[in-house]
Amino acid sequence: MLYEIKLKNAPNQRFILNNIILNGVSRSFVVELSYREICGYWTMSLSDQYTQRQIVSEMPLVTGLFLDRAGNMFSQMQYLGLGQLGIFPSTDNTTDYPNDSNISTDFSLFWRYD
Repeated sequence: MLYEIKLKNAPNQRFILNNIILNGVSRSFVVELSYREICGYWTMSLSDQYTQRQIVSEMPLVTGLFLDRAGNMFSQMQYLGLGQLGIFPSTDNTTDYPNDSNISTDFSLFWRYD
């Protein structure tokens, strides 16, 4: 299943994703997105909503071309069974990376799982 995570331009966001099916089990996650103004990029943290166990901490949101290749930000964590995560330009913007004013309008974040 491919799920689009709706983004906002707010520099610090926290929300819950429910009913993510991983290895046949429905799970809920807390997602935190932060814009690092000094560095000029977004990061994402992911934790289990029920156990509060941190799964991913401060992972930079890096764009890519294909979800199943270089664009998969979960590729180095395949042993966790999280599926695939990627952020992609959704318009003909002139930048490769989302900034504090265009992440919600020019980019789309997708999570592919079971």
